[in-house]
Amino acid sequence: MDDIKHRLPVKPTRFLDLLRQHIRESGLAYRTEQTYIHWVKQFIYFHNKQHPKDMGVPEVEAFLNHLAVNRDCAVNTQRIALNALVYLYKRFMGLDMGQIEFTPAKVHRRFSEMLGRAALTLSQLSAAKSKIALSFRCVQQRTVFYLSAWGGKQVRWSCQPS
Repeated sequence: MDDIKHRLPVKPTRFLDLLRQHIRESGLAYRTEQTYIHWVKQFIYFHNKQHPKDMGVPEVEAFLNHLAVNRDCAVNTQRIALNALVYLYKRFMGLDMGQIEFTPAKVHRRFSEMLGRAALTLSQLSAAKSKIALSFRCVQQRTVFYLSAWGGKQVRWSCQPS
């Protein structure tokens, strides 16, 4: 259902419908429309459903700081929220935002850096699984063990002679 565009009235009057219409007329992708509407709604809810025309740069800064500090979001998440709010104020409402000062989100460590001891544990686990597999009597049982241990699929074969 996310692929079906939100139906707009012929003459939209609601704020978010007007914003949707502006985004579509600007030729932006539907996924961009969904994302921008999401972040504009989050911004409005964060400020207790105040209308964006009654808010300005301090409220935008407070929201972006909230994302970085309280919600511990990623840098790209904060950047997307910033892009949505800049679009809202600059392109849709025609207001100059000026300089926006906010706490940037922390750059998260890469997954490979976070592994550390976990990589050693995984290799030890792999060695243990290999020892267990070799203890099986026939090739079919080993194959079943490997499939269930690594692949997640469970296949049942029997080792009875045919």
